[in-house]
Amino acid sequence: MVSWRDYNPNLDTNLDDWILESYSKNAILVNNFALFNVCFSDMYVWYQDHPNEMSNIKDIIKVASIDNEVVSVVIINYYVDVEGKLILGINPMVANPKYIGQGYGSVVLGDLIQNVSKIIGDKVDCLKAGIEDINMRSLKLFKKHGFNKAHGQTKDGITEYELWL
Repeated sequence: MVSWRDYNPNLDTNLDDWILESYSKNAILVNNFALFNVCFSDMYVWYQDHPNEMSNIKDIIKVASIDNEVVSVVIINYYVDVEGKLILGINPMVANPKYIGQGYGSVVLGDLIQNVSKIIGDKVDCLKAGIEDINMRSLKLFKKHGFNKAHGQTKDGITEYELWL
């Protein structure tokens, strides 16, 4: 049902519109909680210019489609933690603003959890996501899929949630 592929800056130019209020009334949610008015093409360039700054294995931008329509983009930081565990950091998972509130986020997150090793091509021990305490949509979504607070640590209004596989 969900098809995954790597972000392609030549193919995915239209995804930069997700931050524009003219694209969708929900662009403000995407900007407030995920992209902060930075388009995907600029993020892609940043990750190309700063390899392993966010992770110690690899950083990946994945595009998730349902019925040939892009419904989400997930920025992944894949790393080994201090205990030697393989961690997939979701940083962030961005819903297409036109489809917010229609259940696609749940389908995409569920598919990511179920197929994570296949999607990134490596073993994963744990998925983690930092979620702002005021981002009720994301909190509800991640909790629904079994994520729990990681040691209850909160800094700057962001709480880390984790799901051990």
